[in-house]
This record gives sequence, C-alpha cells and structure tokens, in this order.
Amino acid sequence: MSSYDPRYQHKVSAELLPKAEQLVTLDGFCGKLDSLNQQFLIPFLGAGASLLANTRNESPKIIRQPNPQDIDRICAEFDIREDASKLFVNVALQLAQLLDPISRKANTTAASEPQFTKAPSSWELANFLTQKLQQLTRSDDYVYEPIENHVSQLLELLPQDPTKSLAERKKDYLGLVRAAAELLNLHRSIPELLTIASYFPEGQWRELLRRELQESFARIDTETAATRIQRRLVEKAARFVGQQNEINASDKPDYVIITTNYDCLIEDLLDQAEVPTCAITVGLDYRIATDLRIAQKHLDLTDNDFNENVKKKYQPTNMVLARSFLPTKKMYSLAMVYKLHGCPRIDRRDDDDNIVIADRDYVQFMQRSGEGAVLIPAYIRNRIKASRFLFLGYSFSDWNVRGLKENKDAQTIPRCILPAGVWVSSDG
Repeated sequence: MSSYDPRYQHKVSAELLPKAEQLVTLDGFCGKLDSLNQQFLIPFLGAGASLLANTRNESPKIIRQPNPQDIDRICAEFDIREDASKLFVNVALQLAQLLDPISRKANTTAASEPQFTKAPSSWELANFLTQKLQQLTRSDDYVYEPIENHVSQLLELLPQDPTKSLAERKKDYLGLVRAAAELLNLHRSIPELLTIASYFPEGQWRELLRRELQESFARIDTETAATRIQRRLVEKAARFVGQQNEINASDKPDYVIITTNYDCLIEDLLDQAEVPTCAITVGLDYRIATDLRIAQKHLDLTDNDFNENVKKKYQPTNMVLARSFLPTKKMYSLAMVYKLHGCPRIDRRDDDDNIVIADRDYVQFMQRSGEGAVLIPAYIRNRIKASRFLFLGYSFSDWNVRGLKENKDAQTIPRCILPAGVWVSSDG
C-alpha cells in the first residue's frame, strides 16, 4: 500500500523517470482507454485511487485574533521579549482555537475501535494496528506511537505537574501532538505503517496481522467507498472484455489492472458490473495465487467447460511460479487484477501469506523484484512490454514509481504516460 503525497501531483522528474512523456490532460488519453481492440494503457493504482475525498460538514471555526495589548501583557508576565517568541504566543492562541473541535472529536471517538467502511489510508491503517498492539500487550506506554518521541521531548522540556502522574501527562501530551499533527496535516505524511507492521513478526503475531487485515478490509462497503477513478476504470474494462468475448479469436487478451492496494474495491466493482475477473498475486516464494470466483460467476459455462477452458489456463497446478504463468489460446477475455503487494481476500481463501506491508516484506520484495523480475507474472511482463503505465494515486516520491527507474531490465519496464488530472488522492 502506498502513501500519496499531493505535493508531487503535477511534477515530472526526468531524473526519476527519464522516459516519461509530457503530461497530458484526462481528455488527451481517454481515447487510448476507450480502445476495444488493444489495451494501450495499463492502469497502475496506488493508495490515492482508493481514497475518497475528505468532506467537512462542520462550519469552519471563526478564529478570533488576539489583541496586541493582550499579547504584550502575556509576554511581559512570562518575560518573553523576542519578536519571534511573541509571534509564537500569538500563533499558539489562534491554533488553540482550531485544536478545540479536533480534540473534542478525538475524546468522543478514542474509546471506540475504528471500523473501516471505506478504504483506509496508510496512516489510518497504522493507527488501527497501533491500537491492536496496545490492547494485546496491555501496555500503558506509547512505544508503538510514531509520535511518541515528540511526547518524550515535551516531558523533558516542560516542568512536572504535581497534580498528575507521568502516565496522565503522557496521555495528555499524546492527544495534543496528535491533534496538532492532524490540524497541520502532518499525520498523513508520516510513513509509519511499515514500522508498525514490523511489530508483528513471524509466527502467531504475523498470523494475527493477517487476520486483522482480512477482517478489516472485508468490512469495506463498496457502494459508498468506491471512487470515481475506480468506477471509470471498471466501465473501460467491462467494454473491453465484453467486446473481446463477442469476437472470434484464437487467443483473447485480458484487461490488465495493476495495484499495490490491499482493498478489493476494483474486484467488487467488476463483480457488480458482471465482468468475469481473475485476481492474481505472487508470494515471495514466487508462487502464483489466483482467484477465479468472479470469472466463474459471470461466464455462462458449465463447471466442466469452465475447468477446461478457464481454470486450466489460469490455475493449471497449485505450484505455478510467476515466470511460468503464461496462459495462451484463451477462449475468454477476463479482467485481470494483479495485486502487487498481496491480497487479504486471496490469503484468507488459501491460508497463505503474500502481504507486503512490513519493513522486512518490502526489503525482500525489492530484492526479489530485481532478480530478473521473477516476481512479475510472465503474462503481465509480456503485456507491459507493448503498453504504457497509467499511474493513478501515486506520487513521484513513492518507491513503487521510483523502483521503475532503478530496474535495469528494459524488457520489463514500459514507457510511461503520466496524465495530469488523475494523480489525485481523492474522489475529486
């Protein structure tokens, strides 16, 4: 799962992607997406493609500017003389007014466990796992909190309050730092998910992490959580697959979608649109795992015909390696969703562990991705040779994008189209 940084929304770095073409508008590449004969663009979905726009129903709080005389009086009382320090006091009083509703909201929701009815951001998922760790370890400390070091600094800098215990002061300061980070939108730029997930090592802890991911993502409501980007891609996939399955051909191409997201919103939307779909992921042991349930549901075939003409192509054995996955002479076109960082739903069905989420997972993933691209299924590898990526919901600061530059296998990496107007983190 990727972290999206809107600061890089419209920037193209020749250093990162020297083959990147000039940015084009959404209308400029819609013609390519609409092609029913060949898939020119392969959508590559990051976290931003699954995140809905943040809507604020509450009215903006009216900030009262401190009176200069009040600022002078406060500063004189506490012997604050420098202009920069006086400005800090002024800003602090204004920020305190903005923090008030955030803190109030946090106090009313802190006791409840988050329920994901929409795709969570990496920050929301990290906070969810942090709460789980706190519950499991029964710890009053905040060692799992990515902002715990800021709390420790406050405890060292500020004098002790004799009316409160150390645990109470920690809790108060943690709430303050959290609220300030949310107010300044700093919380979403802290890449702590990899670190938090690393507290779930192998064995029972890793099994617990898998189960929590499976159960959490299973609760997502597709009707309310799906973004406009996802719905438009499903429309394109439905038209492409429908057209391919109406013509006579000895080998019909699939409509390929690549994603690093853990959610199954794309698959569920394809299911709702009655598009036969194959979800696929590759484990760090290079073994392919596929899910053909949606394909079987929407292809009007008997069980025998489905097994012979579809399942044997995509699931010939239980031990197919990525470099050997090359279904050919396919009588039916499917939407193929390649889950680059794993899929909790497939893991749950197969009792497997293909999730890339912790530091160790990413290190292994990057190492093995560079070994002749053996983690990329052969069918996907062949398809992207003649296509271009369409990045949606990524930034150029993302390692998934930067890794394309570092990969020296020119046969694996296609040219990239990077359209302006679709590098969005919300349903805007």
